Amino acid sequence: MTTPHKVLLALLVIALASAAGAGLYVKAWLDRPLLVAEDTKVVLAAGQSFSSFARQMEADGVLSNATLWSVLAPVSYTHL
Repeated sequence: MTTPHKVLLALLVIALASAAGAGLYVKAWLDRPLLVAEDTKVVLAAGQSFSSFARQMEADGVLSNATLWSVLAPVSYTHL
């Protein structure tokens, strides 16, 4: 195997390992329950975008990552 092929193979292995790690992180993050107090109330106002709702919940300490949640929640929870 020539050197350029070895480099490409090494880059492919690194990319696959990175993608697998990112996938595991996202799955673990989505499976973790939200830790909120009993008296916490969140309201999605009529006409409010999902991403602004997520940013509001992040600012209120309900979410740890509004961007990740606003991208994945509509896809992940459509079966509910």
